[in-house]
Amino acid sequence: MIPIPAFIDSADKVKGNLTANLGYIKFPNGVLGIAAGAHYYVSYDQGLTWDYVSTVAYDPAGTYEYTYSGVHLLPSGRLLMSMHRLIRPLSDYPCVATSDDGGMTWSDPKYIVRPDRLPAEALPKPGKFELPVEKFNWFTKEGKPAGGWFSAYRSPCALVTKSGRIVVVFGRRRPPYGIGGVVSDDEGETWSQEFVLRDDACVADLGYPVMTELNDGRIFTAYYIAVSDSDGNIPSIRQHRGLPESGCLVSG
Repeated sequence: MIPIPAFIDSADKVKGNLTANLGYIKFPNGVLGIAAGAHYYVSYDQGLTWDYVSTVAYDPAGTYEYTYSGVHLLPSGRLLMSMHRLIRPLSDYPCVATSDDGGMTWSDPKYIVRPDRLPAEALPKPGKFELPVEKFNWFTKEGKPAGGWFSAYRSPCALVTKSGRIVVVFGRRRPPYGIGGVVSDDEGETWSQEFVLRDDACVADLGYPVMTELNDGRIFTAYYIAVSDSDGNIPSIRQHRGLPESGCLVSG
């Protein structure tokens, strides 16, 4: 492995460099693990230099792009990478990939929310959202061919709680606009139905949540969302709410 500067220059040159991350790992032996694009790196010198380990997901045809990645260590030792997958013409969807060999190899990415723009016969069984076969013809809810670029979800952020539950929160850039999330209690094998933090946004300009677990087990999440005022104006307002470990909304 070839060491690279601490300012991680992603293997996806077109996508640019890593300026922020949505999850990293500090192993018991002090080694650090981080995601840059859809690639996994480790550091043996507290982040001074980074070694490329593996590519998590790659589409040589250029149909898919992966952004907003973060890597997390699960209780069993499994690694989980949370990503945002951009795909034509299906839309933007959060997905995850897992590794059971320390990041050397990874599973194929799979959705963590159900693609709701597809005909029912094209959908996988509930709970296991494998990426659908691309030969299907995709349609909107109105039955029209799904052409162009649809932005359904945005900027997923994952958190592994002290109990081992995986929580992923993301922006919902489709009606009803807002902030949603899902949870997994089996290390990413299956995922809950989507829960709603906010559904009162007036436009799709929203998202980019971050999370942390508080000492009492609650989860604090911050994000931005645009809501209209009493006169119908649409200012951009920063909001934050508390999220208990169970994944339910509380007042904040």
